[in-house]
Amino acid sequence: MATESEKDLGDTAGTAPVTSTDNEAKEKKKKKKKKGLLSRIWNSLFGSHKDDFEKRLQHISKEEAAVIARTVKRSHSWRRMSRHLIILSVLFEVIAVAYAIMTTRSLELNWKMRALRVLPMFLLPGLSFVTYSALWSFTRMSK
Repeated sequence: MATESEKDLGDTAGTAPVTSTDNEAKEKKKKKKKKGLLSRIWNSLFGSHKDDFEKRLQHISKEEAAVIARTVKRSHSWRRMSRHLIILSVLFEVIAVAYAIMTTRSLELNWKMRALRVLPMFLLPGLSFVTYSALWSFTRMSK
């Protein structure tokens, strides 16, 4: 008798207590019964497909709304980035012109030194064009 009670205790010690969620999960598994071949054929021939089309249309409209939102977001971000790039390039150009004017006022500078100090004024527009083109091609490639 003692050994039987020990076996009983050993068996119950290894199992977890049964909760209501476990019972509900088991009931759901029982409720989800696979359809037979005959019922599938019958439903495909004579069943109502109205709900399927409505579900598909809802799913498609949700996907379409998501795609439109992404494209709008990308276009706004590209416009904002290009606007900031243009503003910064104009600002740097003004600073470069002011630097060129201020540094070339001296009369004792030779022409090589003057050309070197005026060089940023001519390089910045090219640099901003290259940056704009690179960002434009990168955003087009990532779409």
